[in-house]
Amino acid sequence: MHIAVLGINYWPDRTGIAPFTTGRCEYLAARGHRVTVFTGFPYYPGWRVPSAYRGRLLSREVRNGVSIFRSWLYVPHLVTGTRRILHEASFIASASIRTLARVRREKPDLLFVVSPPLGLGLTAFTLSRLWKVPYVFHVADLQPDAALELGMLGRSRTLSALFAIERLAYRSAARVSTLTHAIRRRIVEKGVTPEKVVLFSDWADPALFNIPLDDCGDEFKRSFGLRGRFLVLHAGNVGVKQGLEVMLNAAELSRTRNDIAWLVAGDGAMRETLQERARSRGLGNLWFIPLQPDSIFRELLAAADVCLVTQRKTVGDVVFPSKVLTLLAAGRPVIASLNMSSAVARAIQEAEAGLLAKPEDPDALLTSVLALQSNAEARAAMRSHGRSYARRHWDRERILPLFEAELVRVAEPRRTATAAQYSSPILRPAKSALGLRVARMDYRPGLGPLTLEVRPLPVCRLRILALYRQGSAQKPDYRRPGPARLALSHEARGRQPSLLAKFSVNQRGAPRWRKSMRSVRSKSEDRAHEQKQTMESTARCRSAPGRTLSPPSPNASPLEHRNCRADRPSTRKCRICGSRDR
Repeated sequence: MHIAVLGINYWPDRTGIAPFTTGRCEYLAARGHRVTVFTGFPYYPGWRVPSAYRGRLLSREVRNGVSIFRSWLYVPHLVTGTRRILHEASFIASASIRTLARVRREKPDLLFVVSPPLGLGLTAFTLSRLWKVPYVFHVADLQPDAALELGMLGRSRTLSALFAIERLAYRSAARVSTLTHAIRRRIVEKGVTPEKVVLFSDWADPALFNIPLDDCGDEFKRSFGLRGRFLVLHAGNVGVKQGLEVMLNAAELSRTRNDIAWLVAGDGAMRETLQERARSRGLGNLWFIPLQPDSIFRELLAAADVCLVTQRKTVGDVVFPSKVLTLLAAGRPVIASLNMSSAVARAIQEAEAGLLAKPEDPDALLTSVLALQSNAEARAAMRSHGRSYARRHWDRERILPLFEAELVRVAEPRRTATAAQYSSPILRPAKSALGLRVARMDYRPGLGPLTLEVRPLPVCRLRILALYRQGSAQKPDYRRPGPARLALSHEARGRQPSLLAKFSVNQRGAPRWRKSMRSVRSKSEDRAHEQKQTMESTARCRSAPGRTLSPPSPNASPLEHRNCRADRPSTRKCRICGSRDR
């Protein structure tokens, strides 16, 4: 199956949506599917394009069996509402053109579109109608709801347009997928059929389960000068939705306590602003470090005594940050300063993996930190409960096979369909020639030959102009004359006879049929069919006037019997019925 994936973030971005889009694509490629990704240049979470990709309009890469086609996008240094709209619009325009230019001759069986950006819903709708293929719209973030709740756009025409695009994308998609039951419930409330909305959950990195549950981060603390301190860690994106001002305020309240250290590890649109505020307040107990490599990041998690998950109080069920999976799989106690009715709060309560604090309240946050600092037994229990919860709900080996199975179900009506359902110009001649003989047709570009399930017929004559197996069989060359062979297969009553077709090409480039396709059946089926043909032919000959009957020849062929005609004078003897003209 050929799957085209559209998403703004992909490897080598290491946080947010990118690791999970990358993991899904590489899993599908490892399972034998052909995966083509159309994405932008890496920039997240620092909003800076790496020097290796800077100054380029297009690029092509292949990684772990996945073809990656990148296109230019505008990346603002200072992120605002207007600049973010321009950022997403630039990618939507460039990715749409790149996708159309690349896939015009190799249409996929399925489109998988990752939102945000929500505007990719327009691209998915257009490509789906143009190529006659279904698409799955994966919603990682309810973008218009988040913009409304955070007051980023207000009730403007832009926000109304986002909601209109959202309705169009949901209505036209074959499936709408999302991360949590809470987000799924909100999508259904928008008028989408419940059976159409499925869960494609993210997963926890298997390496995180190998982090020891006991305190073992002394070496990391020593290297950063934090030995002997109770380390409170925020790891991940530093953006607007995180509301990390509450962490700055809590650090300011505890500035007289030398036994507590606050650490922000990550990057994002708000990092420089927060650093400037921390310097202006003279917070010597708050440190900022960039996003670390995976090995050092796991050491950092092992050294953390408590990890923070913060959100602004207006953010409810519109997002589910992936760092919740990371922290619980690593066995870290969590303090969540966010909306008490959100999906994140419910997950932490169900897992018994941490404490909840009132959002945007530094006093409540500091109180929770002090409570866990003084209770080592509670922290040990939270580590164990969180990891057990992560194993049950976010196991990669369980989630990805379900994801693949759902995509196959969505694409199956197109991959296995009647000939009348195909709109490809290559298959239209086959449709007109096959007629009612074909019960099912299965054509997967790039993965196999044309597969026909036909009714048992003595001769199968197919007038196909040109059809070839991508990448493995010989493609007819229309620039020069000459024969071209094409091996196909069909399936009839559990048997798989082989079909062989010959094509020739004339000087002007139009394919010309040379020889009909012949069917080779098993010996037992051939014997039974010939006996039936012999009995019917003998009965017809006996009813014909002027015939002298004789026993049929054991080597008779049904095709040779067609030379016997009652109305044609001949002295030849019929090899089937043994009759001869008087």
